[in-house]
Amino acid sequence: MPQYTVTFVRHGETKSNAEDAFVGVTDDPLNEKGEKQAHISGDYLKKEAEVEHIRYDLMFSSPLSRCKQTAEIINKYLNLELLVHEDLRERNYGIFDGRKKVNLRDEYPDLFQEYKENKPFLELPEGESAIDLEKRIKHFFWSYLPKNYPDSKSILVVSHLNPIRGFLRLTGLKDWDIYYQKFHNTSVTRVWTDLDEAKLLMFNYSCFEDPYCETEEK
Repeated sequence: MPQYTVTFVRHGETKSNAEDAFVGVTDDPLNEKGEKQAHISGDYLKKEAEVEHIRYDLMFSSPLSRCKQTAEIINKYLNLELLVHEDLRERNYGIFDGRKKVNLRDEYPDLFQEYKENKPFLELPEGESAIDLEKRIKHFFWSYLPKNYPDSKSILVVSHLNPIRGFLRLTGLKDWDIYYQKFHNTSVTRVWTDLDEAKLLMFNYSCFEDPYCETEEK
């Protein structure tokens, strides 16, 4: 079985994130804060790699702008081969996508409440469930990656909230409750896995949010 160390970075903040809106397939770019978060994350990962002797073989990004921008900024510090893959895109929230939550509570009160109570399993109209999203994530890590990059052992992935949640659940590190866990923008989550067993090495760590984390970008 192949063995991987997968380091996830959630994308930086966007205007929709700041406005507490659903940001799925809506192609929101980073805002100014998001760009700063990406620079801090890139500097942190570079310093960590130097101290801990971490070597990344490849870097993947979701095709959506907020991830590609975050990845490109981080890559200024790491200088890796950067690839984009559709499987890493965010969950499609359908009729909720791009809409502020405060407005949706009034417009779709019953559906919004059902989503809150049944978040992973509800397929919103014109959208997809977390189960649908996990099929993509499983394909990427359990099929595409071993087949196309069998010798790449340390992978950096810039993606979204739900793909990270999905990977943690698929590897058995978390249960469905992970879909109610919030993650900081540009936080780092790291997993060792042989695609059968897994070990959580870092979870939702944000240098941007950590007052004791020092980088040249702060």
